[in-house]
Amino acid sequence: MKKRVPPEAKIIGQNLRNLRMEMNLSQHDVATHLGVSSQQVQKYESGQNRFPIDRLYTLKKYLGISYEHFFEGMVSQDSDNFKLASQKDKVAYEAYMKLLNLRDNALKHKICLVVDILSD
Repeated sequence: MKKRVPPEAKIIGQNLRNLRMEMNLSQHDVATHLGVSSQQVQKYESGQNRFPIDRLYTLKKYLGISYEHFFEGMVSQDSDNFKLASQKDKVAYEAYMKLLNLRDNALKHKICLVVDILSD
């Protein structure tokens, strides 16, 4: 039985591929930093496998970008209809979406700093 990967995985994967290519990085470079195989990165980029949200922070720091880059082009959906791998992923996604919707950029920046500190 083939596992179903949500369409959002393809968007995140395509964004990952675009970012990697813009930065002249190989799949091997990204794979080495994430501790996975180049084939796994290829599967993330093609949308065959979900990109684990716990690796998002690692890749964000490595590429020196914001989380928003991974979700560009994604249509906002009701979080109840957005299927994620686990409850932990759903909570992290909902927190991220709330952060994106904050209008106070200074507060948003401070929260990101706290998350960076807690994630290290």
